[in-house]
Amino acid sequence: VLGHANYHYLSSIGSNHSTSFNRLFRVNEINSDTSIKLGLHKEDIKALNNKTIVSIVNEVANIVSRNLIISAETMSFLNKNELMKLKHMFEKILPSSRIMIVLCFRNPIIYRASLLAQWLKKYGKLPFSSKLMNYRELYENITEIFGEENTIVYSFEESLSSSFGPVGCFLEKIGVPQNYIADISIKKSNERTSA
Repeated sequence: VLGHANYHYLSSIGSNHSTSFNRLFRVNEINSDTSIKLGLHKEDIKALNNKTIVSIVNEVANIVSRNLIISAETMSFLNKNELMKLKHMFEKILPSSRIMIVLCFRNPIIYRASLLAQWLKKYGKLPFSSKLMNYRELYENITEIFGEENTIVYSFEESLSSSFGPVGCFLEKIGVPQNYIADISIKKSNERTSA
């Protein structure tokens, strides 16, 4: 359905792009929870990153859609330099494309409660840092690097009241016509303990 609306969801690196993007762009990925849990060393991460980039380049080379969708919730944890690396990679892969960033902000208190509940369920303990995400800093970093004209912002709570739900609201925000959204089958992947 997305293809008919001239959109393509990047699928070669899995349905959730967060882990791949963290590995590609985060400076301290070698010390991340995923890397430690999987026993990855610097060389392993470099090999995985090369494989990920080749997968993205090959998939993008074979699509006819004008619009590529990449979904990475944890992009919000990237600092300014890491966001710049992300921008440069996609400018290199898609030199004549416009990069749009869609930020869906959640009420920070509800978001934090949900995040901590998920962390407790997954790891059985709370993370060391209980720092709330700084939405203003994230927005300023994104708009400085990608431009305010290339940034769409809306609230998660707004998306819950959409007749198409959170995914449909996202698709509406990026310009997918409603007649296509109504035909999309949505798979839920995060139904763990959550506030």
